[in-house]
Amino acid sequence: MSVQDLRNAVAAGTYTHEQAAAYDPEYQTRGITAAPSSSAFSAPAPPPAPVYTGPITRAVQDNELTSKNLATLSARGSPLVTQARTNAMETAAERGLGNSGMAAQSGEQGALSVMLPVAQADANTYSSTAAANQGYQNQFGLQGNQFEFQKHQGALDRDQATGLLQKNIENQRFLQDNQQQFARGESQLDRNQATGLLQKNIDASAAQLEKQQLFSGGQADKDRAARANEFTQTLTKQNDQFFAQNNLNRDQLSWTMQNASAVLNNASFSNYAAMMTQILEGTGPDKANSVKMINKLYFGNEDGTGEFKLKLAPNSLTPVAGG
Repeated sequence: MSVQDLRNAVAAGTYTHEQAAAYDPEYQTRGITAAPSSSAFSAPAPPPAPVYTGPITRAVQDNELTSKNLATLSARGSPLVTQARTNAMETAAERGLGNSGMAAQSGEQGALSVMLPVAQADANTYSSTAAANQGYQNQFGLQGNQFEFQKHQGALDRDQATGLLQKNIENQRFLQDNQQQFARGESQLDRNQATGLLQKNIDASAAQLEKQQLFSGGQADKDRAARANEFTQTLTKQNDQFFAQNNLNRDQLSWTMQNASAVLNNASFSNYAAMMTQILEGTGPDKANSVKMINKLYFGNEDGTGEFKLKLAPNSLTPVAGG
């Protein structure tokens, strides 16, 4: 039973956990690796912090002050101011104040009346221009800050998407590796089971073949013993018949001697058969070598093939009385 079969059996309630663990103590964890922790995922480095531009402030400049512009106009000796001062003094002189301090004061007031609008206009121009430039600079800085913020947020979004994609890739790789490892384990278990079944089949076939060979060998031994016994009985009968003819005449004796020679040869073969029967039916420790020795004695070779060697010629026989 495979690991997955055990898990399915436990899930279905066919097996208890103890029964499955007795079959395979590691059935719950075999072929499964632990999921990677969050620390295993390498997150990209955070983007650099945005650089924001602060509000632009400024101090009031001298050219934005009416008093400074008046002093500047007065110090420069503007022809327009000089003419205004001269006209004011002449007017005072016409009124009889030419040699008094009032004439000088009238001249200064005349000059001031000319310089003051100019100084105020210059101060307003410088101040308006500076304020406009400051507004443009602050507006540009605000737009730059907005761009920095959006750029930083975009980098964070991309890093987050990259991190999530990387985690998804790592997780998919983990799942794939785990599935492959589980499949390898299942395949190995299947191969081991198939090998075990094949080996058992081979062992059973070998045992059956051995039993069949033992049975066939025993049956063959019995068949050979029966044939040898039958052959011995035949030779004995022929021998008895031969000795029953020992009172025949000389003409018959010649034939009888020839027949006796054959019978004696058969008797010798009968002895061979009897010895072989005794060996095969006996309980000796080395039947094979004994059979080879008898074959070599009677046939001249260990296989018992060819012409029978213990053979007597008819002329060498001496009639023997039978019994």
